[in-house]
Amino acid sequence: MLDSLSLTLFSHSILRKDPRFKDKDSLPLLEYLFEFLHAYDFTTTPKDISQGVKQNHDKLINSAVLGLVFEKLNGYKEGSFYTPSFITSYMCKESITQAVLEKFNSIYSWKCKNLKELREEMGFKGFLEYREEYFKTLLSITICDPAVGSGHFLVSALNEMIKIAYTLRLIPSLYESALELENDEIQIKTQDKLHQYIKPTSMEQLSHQIQKEMFDLKKSIIENCLFGVDINPNSCEITKLRLWIELLKYSYYIFDENGKSTNALETLPNIDINIKCGNSLISNFPLDSHLTIGKTISFSQNLKASIQTYKDSVMLYKEGLGEKAKILRDIQNIKSLFISYLVEQNPANAKLKESLEAFIKDYGDEVFDINTEFGMEIFKIARKYHYRFTPTLINQDPIPMDKKGEKLLQEIQKNYKVIENLRSSESFEWRFEFPEVLDEEGNFMGFDVVIGNPPYVKEGGNKELFALTKHLRTYQGKMDIWYHFAGKALELLKLKGELSFIATNNWTTNAGAEKIRNILLEETRFISLVDFGSYMVFDSASIQTMIMRFKKENSPKEYCFDYRKIIAEKPTESNRIALLEKKEFEGNFYFDAKIDKEKLVGKLFNFSSFDSIFEQVLENDVLFLEEDEIAQGIVYPQENINKNSLAKLEGKFQIGQGIQKLSNKEKDTLKLSKEELELLKPIYETSEVMKYFTIPQNQYWVIYTDSRFKKPNSMDKYPKLKKHLDRFKEVITSDNKPYGLHRARDQRFFTGSPRIIALRKCATEPIFSYVDFDCYVSATFYIIKTDRFDSKFLTGFLNFSFVKFWLKYRGKMQGNNYQVDKEPLMNIPIPKIDSKNKKTADKIIILVEEILEQKEQNPQANTQKLESQIDSLVYSLYNLTEEEIKIIENKE
Repeated sequence: MLDSLSLTLFSHSILRKDPRFKDKDSLPLLEYLFEFLHAYDFTTTPKDISQGVKQNHDKLINSAVLGLVFEKLNGYKEGSFYTPSFITSYMCKESITQAVLEKFNSIYSWKCKNLKELREEMGFKGFLEYREEYFKTLLSITICDPAVGSGHFLVSALNEMIKIAYTLRLIPSLYESALELENDEIQIKTQDKLHQYIKPTSMEQLSHQIQKEMFDLKKSIIENCLFGVDINPNSCEITKLRLWIELLKYSYYIFDENGKSTNALETLPNIDINIKCGNSLISNFPLDSHLTIGKTISFSQNLKASIQTYKDSVMLYKEGLGEKAKILRDIQNIKSLFISYLVEQNPANAKLKESLEAFIKDYGDEVFDINTEFGMEIFKIARKYHYRFTPTLINQDPIPMDKKGEKLLQEIQKNYKVIENLRSSESFEWRFEFPEVLDEEGNFMGFDVVIGNPPYVKEGGNKELFALTKHLRTYQGKMDIWYHFAGKALELLKLKGELSFIATNNWTTNAGAEKIRNILLEETRFISLVDFGSYMVFDSASIQTMIMRFKKENSPKEYCFDYRKIIAEKPTESNRIALLEKKEFEGNFYFDAKIDKEKLVGKLFNFSSFDSIFEQVLENDVLFLEEDEIAQGIVYPQENINKNSLAKLEGKFQIGQGIQKLSNKEKDTLKLSKEELELLKPIYETSEVMKYFTIPQNQYWVIYTDSRFKKPNSMDKYPKLKKHLDRFKEVITSDNKPYGLHRARDQRFFTGSPRIIALRKCATEPIFSYVDFDCYVSATFYIIKTDRFDSKFLTGFLNFSFVKFWLKYRGKMQGNNYQVDKEPLMNIPIPKIDSKNKKTADKIIILVEEILEQKEQNPQANTQKLESQIDSLVYSLYNLTEEEIKIIENKE
């Protein structure tokens, strides 16, 4: 059938470069497929590699291509992005090397600080005698990626483990060869020639020995060391395929019992069982739940045998020994046995028995409806307990139920559902899914390394995704789902294990990351934070990221760690390379950051080399803005028509046309009544709100409504506004639709006594503007209104150079942009004004008044001299030295 089908040759197909097909329009389907595959080289060491430079690059297929294909097909819908090799290689090298050192030092009581020292120590102890033992120790390292994606981290981990084995001289065939990792690919050179494997004539040929040892080593590492989970089944399949391809690169010809070469290549084992599909975040059974507590004697006696059977069955599956389907059934049966006993331990099980006993004793079991699935199941349980507890009620009429009986029945139903959900749940049970990390008693030991690039998804707009995670200890509002992965990773690690993630860099200052920050402080030691700043690691997404490494251990209250950051406004590839190699480079920032647990709990994390200056400032008598003195501006349900809303609307509309925000012209066109005009409030844009001064004449108006306008008839008094808003019902997204603003603010922040408007996102410097008239603003701004400080003094202080310096190193930055949110505003230390410094504060107020007068005459007036005088006065309030002031002026 397939032979009769043909396929048109794609115009840009690689086959068009083959003279045989240059003039052909189509080929038989199977011929097309085989010729297409034959045109590519599925390896990284083709014959035409010379002097370490790959030729025929367009014919070379790297397994990493699969990751890119997956990324394009998946469309980033799950917050996943393909991680480039320079990231996966770096992270695996740093984390796995430390895990290896930790393992060997722990087992052999050594104190090696690097692989060179470890190799020397191994040599001193009699290397040949202990090589097999060392090899087993290396293979006991367990590495897990809980959001495996396309498997890139596991491939990099595989290659890094091989590089480490080579460095420790655990690969005999490579004693006289050189092995390097280039672009996350293994290259072996023997006598300055790249390793090539062709059909050998003898088992003793070096190329055959290399090929066989590399195959066996890769297979052992994949089987024993690498584990991955992903919620997307396509991800799991691509990961398995990538690992098979990595193994296939070193498949070798088999020799028969007489030592003669055959035409058969070594077959690939079943390496797929270490890659599993499931929701990494959701488990029913805690990792510390014990199989030996409260169990029957027979189960406890046979537990070790059951665990060993489980492990043996998994190994049989990997080796391809025995019937595959039967082995999988055996594995599932043992896991079901564990589930049954863990369910039996659950408190709901005891409560179910207790409430059933109490109910049947007084009311019998006739109340259960055997015609329903739930009733039938409860009926069976009730009958079981009926005969156990209340044989005297057999054949007696049931006692009518009262409130006590109804309450007991509700308790029975509730606990029964809990138990059944545990039995039938599709959650991922880390507790026993990987027998390689279980001890002889079946207890979860944990992984040595948890590594990866977890998905980045905000809760806003993705509430369904977060619905099942609200019980997790990392859950809080305004969070990112990768915080959950970090919390789960810490649970999965063994003590002294290492967590290494690449993720968004704003977790250190994000209000929604407070819980994960506190957890990391309490449960880990920070090893390093490598912040790429404005350098975009991912080609497919404009996301600022950092590499973070933490060690799971009880760390001291105070310690330092490696902190690096690209601070260049327009970073280059050279910045990135220098950052990872920790080499001095313009635009890169390196220092030993300090962790002080007591001071950082519940706080933002801001690491800088200027802590001594900040501590000096905080030693002064300072005050802070309070939560009820700061409010965010208005959140529009739909400000105006954009591309998306235009597509949903029927009629004559245009992009930029006002919906909840109206221009002066649009306002006049509506010809509103007096009552309707009262709902319109003057709203100000970023073009009108400047440093110190806001232009009083507004260009726009907001239809200011609150939750009272949620009901459709609430706008009957305002017919023209109602008619206007009704035209846009399809695109208004407010919770109070169709007419109410989304979370209308307290109007006291927009009217009355003087206020300060703070621009939320600033490119060059923070902007604080004094206003003393009705001034409504959008969520682009925060408003400060306080009776504890003079507003003019506060305006001068907040525009002070030191505040810019503080916000840069202790506030919240998005790359090189200031993000002046509520929490950073609340953390700014404001000098307390008393009799000793009141004169200084009064001088600042006078200077601010002069600036406002000049700006009123000309908004573009240059007031730099006056601003400098304010700076000098505020510096004196902080008692800063000349040297400290110079540092601030140079670094602000």
